[in-house]
Amino acid sequence: MIYKKFISELYQTFEQIDIYKLFREFHNQPELVAEKILKEISGEKAKKMFREEIDYIIENELKDFENILSILRKKEEIIYYERSIAALSCVLVFWMWDKKIKLPDESLSRIIESILLGTLGYRIIDMYDDSGMMGSEVIYVGNYLIHLHEKIVIEVFGAEDSLEVVNKYFKLYAEVEFAEKKNRWIGCPFSWEDPLKLGYKAAPFFSIMESLGKLNGMTETQLKNLQTGMTAFAAVLQMLDDISDAKDDLSNGIESLVMSGFYKAHPRGTVITEVLVEEFLNQEGLLKFYETTDNLFSISRNCFKENKDDLLLLCTELYNLNFNKNIEVT
Repeated sequence: MIYKKFISELYQTFEQIDIYKLFREFHNQPELVAEKILKEISGEKAKKMFREEIDYIIENELKDFENILSILRKKEEIIYYERSIAALSCVLVFWMWDKKIKLPDESLSRIIESILLGTLGYRIIDMYDDSGMMGSEVIYVGNYLIHLHEKIVIEVFGAEDSLEVVNKYFKLYAEVEFAEKKNRWIGCPFSWEDPLKLGYKAAPFFSIMESLGKLNGMTETQLKNLQTGMTAFAAVLQMLDDISDAKDDLSNGIESLVMSGFYKAHPRGTVITEVLVEEFLNQEGLLKFYETTDNLFSISRNCFKENKDDLLLLCTELYNLNFNKNIEVT
């Protein structure tokens, strides 16, 4: 796997970066800290190579679905997720090396492949459910990719250690999606008091992280902190995704937490426009959004601090700093 070899080189480069020096130099410009780190470790090159790895996997292992996957991968939603998965894979492997988690090269390559397959599979099904994208046949492609993801996790970590973990996270994912789809055109089934649930959509990544944590000998408390920290971080990403896709989601009957109450104010049949969304998402709504995401960042930060997990803490701080730099709350 060429990509795995490349991120090994990235990690060696990453170890040489003086993070503290960067923070001192750009303490009031957090986006430049992230930019400098990504430049040093060739982040864009990593994403390009990851996409080439996907080409290879589809050509050699998913030949029967090559045509439909080729069509799907040209869609902006999938391109965005592939780029995100590339960054996610780097974080995962960096974390493994930082924790000195030993796995054969072949197993590590397969874990990276499973992240791709699982995340892509869930995303394809979600896109079809939300917007009716393409024909219903994409559901079977998505389910097959999820099955391959789970198969790889079980083979790498063993059924005894991973089957329960895989089932746990699939159940959490299914509960969230069921609640969302059951309430289509009715309203948001989630509450501002419990936004953590939104993070359960990252099921494939969580099952791998917990399996690795168990392999590393983490205690139950450490595993719980790992799960909660990742869930909080993923919930922030989901809320950001929801606010950027608000118009499309509402047009397809999905009222996300950031737009909760919209259908009460605007009954079904209302022509949903960007102006209408912006008017609904007023100053008060944006403030609530900011306060909630800020609290989620705090939950994630505290969990990683308690686990003394510097790498995941660094990722959280960089994202939080850049988030605060770019959002406007007036």
